Amino acid sequence: MMKINFSQWVVRILNLKPRLHWDHLFRLSLEDLKKLEDVAVPASNAAVRSCRQKGQAEESCRNYIKVLLSHNERLFSCGTNAFAPECTWRDINSLVTVREKVDGMGKAPYSPHSNSTMLMTVQGDYYVASPLDFSARDYALYRIMGRERPLRTPIYDHKWLSGCVFKSGPGVQNDQGGQVILKENWTTFLKARLNCSLPGLYPFYYNEIQSVHYLEKEQLFYAAFTTGENSIYGSAICVFNMSAIKHAFEGPLKYQSTQKSAWERSTPSSQQFQCKAVEDNERVIEAQKYQLTDEAVQPASRRPLYTGELERLTHLTVDVVPTKYSFDGVHVIFAATLEGAIKKLVVIPGLLETCFVEEIQPFAPRQRHIFTMKLLKDTSSLYLGTEKEVLRIFVHRCEQYRSEESCLGSMDPYCGWNKHQLACTTAPHLNPLSLDWKQNHAGCPNSNVPVDGGWSSWSQWAECDQVGKDSPGDHCLCRSRLCNSPAPTNGGKPCEGSSLEVTNCTQHGQWTEWSGWSACSRTCGLAVKFRRRTCGNPSPKFGGRVCLGPEQEQIYCTSNPPCPAYLNIDGDWSEWGEWSQCSVPCGGGVQYRERTCDNPRPSGTGADCQGPSKEERDCNVHQCQKPEEEEWTEWSVWSLCDHNNEQHRRRTCMILDPNPTQCRGSTRESRMCIAGQETVSVLPSLEDQRDSGGSGIRTEHLVGACITCLVLGALVGALAMYRYTKRHHSRDPLAPKHLGTPLVQAEGNTYVPHSQYKNNFSTLTTSPGGKFQKEATIKRNGFRAQIHSDHNF
Repeated sequence: MMKINFSQWVVRILNLKPRLHWDHLFRLSLEDLKKLEDVAVPASNAAVRSCRQKGQAEESCRNYIKVLLSHNERLFSCGTNAFAPECTWRDINSLVTVREKVDGMGKAPYSPHSNSTMLMTVQGDYYVASPLDFSARDYALYRIMGRERPLRTPIYDHKWLSGCVFKSGPGVQNDQGGQVILKENWTTFLKARLNCSLPGLYPFYYNEIQSVHYLEKEQLFYAAFTTGENSIYGSAICVFNMSAIKHAFEGPLKYQSTQKSAWERSTPSSQQFQCKAVEDNERVIEAQKYQLTDEAVQPASRRPLYTGELERLTHLTVDVVPTKYSFDGVHVIFAATLEGAIKKLVVIPGLLETCFVEEIQPFAPRQRHIFTMKLLKDTSSLYLGTEKEVLRIFVHRCEQYRSEESCLGSMDPYCGWNKHQLACTTAPHLNPLSLDWKQNHAGCPNSNVPVDGGWSSWSQWAECDQVGKDSPGDHCLCRSRLCNSPAPTNGGKPCEGSSLEVTNCTQHGQWTEWSGWSACSRTCGLAVKFRRRTCGNPSPKFGGRVCLGPEQEQIYCTSNPPCPAYLNIDGDWSEWGEWSQCSVPCGGGVQYRERTCDNPRPSGTGADCQGPSKEERDCNVHQCQKPEEEEWTEWSVWSLCDHNNEQHRRRTCMILDPNPTQCRGSTRESRMCIAGQETVSVLPSLEDQRDSGGSGIRTEHLVGACITCLVLGALVGALAMYRYTKRHHSRDPLAPKHLGTPLVQAEGNTYVPHSQYKNNFSTLTTSPGGKFQKEATIKRNGFRAQIHSDHNF
């Protein structure tokens, strides 16, 4: 699981709140902490590799956001970026919008574990108190951005700074530094020790400041102090006014000649540390010599406002609450402890004494460490940042007081008795002077008033160990609450209900009881019987073990009689069953029927039945009927009115050989003519003329006409062919009129005399051209004579 460290945040009164951890920057709603934006800001790969090569742990080589400040609708954020700091300016209403990237060197620490403090003024001047090098040895108070020139404390000078647990040590805002000596260094830097101690012959000092809250209108500083890290745990809260701080800085100073020397009092003029430029080297040298005031800043009260033994305060914030008898406001202190509790204290006006009102337990004891705590008056809420979550809690919890006596006796400045509602509430409409709202003078809670106990919020579910000899190492999920909001006092009723809830405990599976034995698998001879059980008493859950052992048992049936000897019987078929329904209604389908080999069944070494167990046959082989609209032609047009004053129309069946189920209906329809109806201009069909006995053209007439036309056409064609043949193949008019082969002209043949021509007749004639003409049959060969009209062959 990722470890999340919400170390700083910015709270704005626009329903926005960025928060941070490594590699991500979130923006949340102030009301319900709903996530509005989640922007990934991971460290670059090059920076991670370099960080790992320099020996840093993998967890440290991330981008931890250490700076988060708002200025003019922009958000200035800086991250460690795997020990290579990097800063950006972003749109505070859209964190994904990066307006500018800035080098983070000198503006943020390298290590996520370094203690640091940052401030940005209204003018945009940026001050940072932090170690500024990779090894975290160069502690500095640095002004690095804004209108003024950059200034810092001298490097590695323990008299200026020796660490980041700071005393009160302001520099002057318009300090310009030295011209030659202390160039780029502060010349107005002084520091003073804040005295928060228990008075006595040997005062007990709380030396380490953990948290500070400044009330600008009242000019007061509230600060939480603790003892040293190696000392007995102890904490205190002291308040300082600005006049005491000014008095310390205007007094004598201390001087240390060497690191081993004691600090000695000196009385130089402190006027040289005023807000003006240094004009001579002597004053610059004085600035190098003196850095610590001789007198400590004394608290506004002789004793601390609050002290706690064996506890360590980590954060502090102060709210000014107007009350019915102190409209200027009562100061309410919220102080967070290392254990995660929040103490609520009230400062009595005019007395500078505090009263403990209640302790708020937002978490189970020691389950959370509060990294930051901010107060927002607009929502009357405290916002806490922890390792795993951001939490909002109200500064008032008036509803926990059930009676007027307990409400007024709590002396909580936020609460009073509402006469109209008969309940303990905050001031109606933020007006504590309301007549319906009753409240006592500020003071400490009345210890004699019974206070009924009230539960704190439930802690988060966490894994806890199961107790019992049968469950070593088993776990459950547990959460708890405490009866401390408030705790019952002065005879008040204790809290009702349980302080602990347990769920999802590891549950190992257990078997149910065995069922009864089943019947034997056979009634004679060798047989078995069974019994069962299930793993459901209870079933395994939440990582529990499954049941061990068999789910089923079987044993032999010992009481069965021996089975009789079986004869060897051949099997025979039963009767055929009924035919099944045909697979289709028409067009040819299939029917089936079956029989079984059980008349008798084969037993022993008997033979099985011979032949098929299933038989089929064709069925519904007749053609499927066409739809009625596809069997008939379209109806003809209506005929003219006949002598019976009727009209008729017909249709024809398109099936050549219809069966009785096809072409059902009439082939002819009739209707009466309407009186005075005009004569229809469409001729009636031939069938109608025939039916009506009219004298029109009939079908027989058309058939006869067609046949006559064909005969006449054939005769005309034959005559034309005859005339063509006669014209192109007529005989010579001088040729003899006898039958035989036609006469042809031939050239004289050198090798055959004219008397030896082969012919059917001996008559020799000549053509008008003087050539011989013979009636002859000419044999076509290579030595034939050339003849006229050779193209005819």
